[in-house]
Amino acid sequence: MAQAFRELDSGSATFEDLVDKVFYGVRVDSRTGHAYVDIIAGDATIALPDPAYPQPTDYVNWMFSYSTFSFSFNNSNGHLLVEVY
Repeated sequence: MAQAFRELDSGSATFEDLVDKVFYGVRVDSRTGHAYVDIIAGDATIALPDPAYPQPTDYVNWMFSYSTFSFSFNNSNGHLLVEVY
């Protein structure tokens, strides 16, 4: 399994390093409590949260990856399950 977990602001990754990866972002709308997983590939614009100005629909976690992820909820406890392929 090849993963790319790097901090963009640390200087260890460039945007070119991320161009062939898929973006996975988890966000929770604080107004409604609804959870969303956004999967973005290609040249779509991705707006990462600004910690100085948090918004109700900001990503709470995100990653770029070569791998494919499958997301589901555990019906007995409500936990988000992630499978890596």
